[in-house]
Amino acid sequence: MTLLSPNHRCIWALGVFLIMTLVPPSPLSAQTVSADGIYYSQQPRFRIPFQVDPGDRRIQRVLLHVSEDQGRHYRQIAEANPGDRGFNFEAREDGSYWFAVQTVDQERRLYPASLDQVQPGLKVYVDTSLPRVNLRAFASRDGTITLEWDIRDDTPDFGTLKLEYRGAGREWQTRGIQRIASGQMTFNPGLTGEVEIRLEIKDKAGNVGNASTRATPGNDLGARPMGGTTGGGQPQDSPSGIKKINSSKISLNYRIDDVGPSDVSSVDVYMTSDGRNWQKYPKPASRTPPFVVEVQGEGRYGFSIHARSGVGLGEKPPQPGDPPQLWVEVDLTPPQVKILDTVVGRGADTGNLTITWSAQDKNLARQPITISYATKLEGPWNQVPGAVNLENTGRYVWRLQNDVPYEFYMRVEAVDEAGNTGKVETTQTVKVDLATPKARVIGIEPVRP
Repeated sequence: MTLLSPNHRCIWALGVFLIMTLVPPSPLSAQTVSADGIYYSQQPRFRIPFQVDPGDRRIQRVLLHVSEDQGRHYRQIAEANPGDRGFNFEAREDGSYWFAVQTVDQERRLYPASLDQVQPGLKVYVDTSLPRVNLRAFASRDGTITLEWDIRDDTPDFGTLKLEYRGAGREWQTRGIQRIASGQMTFNPGLTGEVEIRLEIKDKAGNVGNASTRATPGNDLGARPMGGTTGGGQPQDSPSGIKKINSSKISLNYRIDDVGPSDVSSVDVYMTSDGRNWQKYPKPASRTPPFVVEVQGEGRYGFSIHARSGVGLGEKPPQPGDPPQLWVEVDLTPPQVKILDTVVGRGADTGNLTITWSAQDKNLARQPITISYATKLEGPWNQVPGAVNLENTGRYVWRLQNDVPYEFYMRVEAVDEAGNTGKVETTQTVKVDLATPKARVIGIEPVRP
């Protein structure tokens, strides 16, 4: 009897027990297996061993096939003798690789005869990229620090997300953080002077991404970035109340109070991108709102509007360090969405379809995900029941009903807080009819002339 670890993937071929598992090229390589049986590897090269019962002489060759589209199409990439005990594989790029084997017996018969409905013996997701982490800190006069973070990775493991901070000459302290790709939080470190903050996350393959920044509580002039994977950002004031839009043209609504007999002679708009340096918008605003300003592109912009009376009285223009009346973040980039896998359940999972995805955006909405299906790519698209306004968990199990088509395309959409929508569709149809028709002779009748 062969004892298998929980990480082994097993297949039967021609009555011979084949064991497929992932062996790293060196002890330092990271391979982890997820709950749904996918290995995540930070190395593009690895070895796939197999084991054949030495007492069975029927097998002549073992063929290895790979699919790069979640089992829809397979291609042969290697063959081995039963005694070779393994295949070497090198991925061309990051992504999903499914493996299946066929055996060739002494009479040159293949088992299984076809790979049309074959179940993969091993699923590997190769991920060689470090998570990209952006971290910004904004200090306030009340002693608090507001953090904004954005994490981008195809296979993030949010269970490893770790936030730490320390004052000068002190030990690192851990702070709880919401385990999501993009967010913000405000906390009081209880420290005086400059505070160093760092954020770290691992992906499912074990790659580590991090970013660091500094802020000084009691000083609202912002933060300056320091080292890290992709740490930093423009120094800005507290981000609370930021409006996010997906247009470089911004319509400002305003009200003018305490107008005297001399009425209003001018209305000026002032802009800042860092909370310190102010510029007067070249065109004056009108007495009656709204007023449209146009900015250069993506980024964060602060606005203040100042009016002057007919006799020349009014508030002084904003000074360096003065907070704006309104922060606006212009975000023109839609979320990046990928479908990682679609798995039609078998056995105890019959009737279920599991879809996994990644959706990344610096301003991803709180419940951004909608999943749809269609029999044609041009539509019409039907929303999957219960799969509207989902949290970005990366996984959804759809309990298929009788009225669902036997094959269809799938779409995952993600929306950000600015209203941008990113979407992706499967390139091939998902086939949920896994029945294999079988024909048998049940009788004979003579044919008479």
